Amino acid sequence: MINGYLDNPWNLPHGSENVLCTYEEKIHALHTGEGDIHNETYVRTSLCLPGLVVSQSGPTYRYCMTHVMQLWSIFILSNVWPASHISDLPLTKAKLISSIWDGDSVDIAAIISDALADSIARGASSLI
Repeated sequence: MINGYLDNPWNLPHGSENVLCTYEEKIHALHTGEGDIHNETYVRTSLCLPGLVVSQSGPTYRYCMTHVMQLWSIFILSNVWPASHISDLPLTKAKLISSIWDGDSVDIAAIISDALADSIARGASSLI
């Protein structure tokens, strides 16, 4: 439904039986232990200023990010995956930006749909 609204339906690659986009494949591989391309060190290094030593736990703060990544962070947190504030970026959302930056295929409609379902399940105040 959201894909139709966005006028950009998610189409599986020709002959593919896999229904996951590359971003979701990386997340799934990380959770099952089959891959580590989206490990915290890689994600934080790709988002943050070169040479900056960043914490390996907790969110990534905007002042640690490059200007381009700050813009992506604001865009994602304001338009795609709602958040109550935009001063920092939780790791799950940082992984999304890292995937976009890497040129991975991303089913944005599924991400929006999941974010809306999660917000509804937690209550309307989580949308604010």
